Amino acid sequence: ASYTDSSDDETSPRDKQQKNSKGSSDFCVKNIKQAEFGRREIEIAEQEMPALMALRKRAQGEKPLAGAKIVGCTHITAQTAVSLFPAST
Repeated sequence: ASYTDSSDDETSPRDKQQKNSKGSSDFCVKNIKQAEFGRREIEIAEQEMPALMALRKRAQGEKPLAGAKIVGCTHITAQTAVSLFPAST
């Protein structure tokens, strides 16, 4: 897969039934087939940003965004995903 794979571009993501591994369906993704490619891009960005990863680890127990309501989020790059979200467990 790649970011240029447009096989599902004709269908609105809101018209698709999608669930994550925990069964939640309160999200919408344009092309879920790109998830593996995107995850790899995030892993590469994590390796390239050791200072940010150290800050993430330091703040891990603090949960500074606990209770915050996030209405929507767009990742422009894999690097913004690394800076916005904690590591997966």
